[in-house]
Amino acid sequence: MKIGVIGAGDFGVLHLEVYNQIKNVEIAWICVRNPEKICGYADKYNCQITNNYNDLLKDPTVEAIGVLTPESVHFEHTIAALEHGKHVLVEKPVSTNVKQVEMIAQKARETGLIVMPGHTCRFINSFARARSYINDNQLKPVSYFARRNIPRERLALHNRTHPVFMALSHDIDLIISYSSCKPKQIFGMQNKTDPELINPDVFWGMIQFEDNSIATLETLWVLPTSGKYVESYMEIATTEEIVHINYPSDSIWIDKAKGRYYPDPSFFERINDEWVGALRNELNYFIRCVESKTMPNIVTIDEAIVGIRIAQLLIRSAEEKRPLLYSEAT
Repeated sequence: MKIGVIGAGDFGVLHLEVYNQIKNVEIAWICVRNPEKICGYADKYNCQITNNYNDLLKDPTVEAIGVLTPESVHFEHTIAALEHGKHVLVEKPVSTNVKQVEMIAQKARETGLIVMPGHTCRFINSFARARSYINDNQLKPVSYFARRNIPRERLALHNRTHPVFMALSHDIDLIISYSSCKPKQIFGMQNKTDPELINPDVFWGMIQFEDNSIATLETLWVLPTSGKYVESYMEIATTEEIVHINYPSDSIWIDKAKGRYYPDPSFFERINDEWVGALRNELNYFIRCVESKTMPNIVTIDEAIVGIRIAQLLIRSAEEKRPLLYSEAT
């Protein structure tokens, strides 16, 4: 199967490394704004490089596209790929505008093509095991707590987008996967510790579902530099048991001259010359869905719509300083 990738930034490169190791997958095209910056990729991946994404889309041999660009252009690239008959894996958030995601979902239904949101956390073994444990034992969650805190140093890269979309979208999506109910009420609170920031660096939110279960979410972008990309914890309380998830698990760390380093084999690491972890699991699954012409069910575009509605309402609630009903989503 031939694929094309639009965007080859820090995360896009990880996708390329994984695709390059998946059996029967060939990277045919890479599209970036400045091809001269990745001139060595043509030889490394034996592919063509362009700054015009239409070159990928017009190639009849390309079956699938990875949209790994900034979220502000996800809609443009995803719709164009669908219009050219390509299956799509699009990084999260699919968009920060729910109307755009609804249009993407509609186009996918009209064409019969796959659009899979890149919610990689669903493919981290600990989060996936929690979901199967809850479902297999028919447990009823009554409360969720999710914390996803980030070192301040990453603000320079990510503060272009509100932290609800940049960080909490992972936890919102996971909670959607654990809950069998629709959201009912949303409340958010936020703070900027530095007035020069584009977006807040402290955010708390609450979601009440139709079964009256409650989710509490926290993201802080004020952690000191520690060698960790993220510090995350989730707790799912049911009527009978409580499920706890630490991520990353800190099962391995390395003390270096310049500080401590935490490898994360549960997400993306090279072991015995193979890339392993959640990203490999996710891309393997996407390729299997395309090959078998099967719509994804581990993560769906309709669930992404719910998540983006929640994210928009959390931000709006924090700005308006009042709780909002899910039915108020626009």
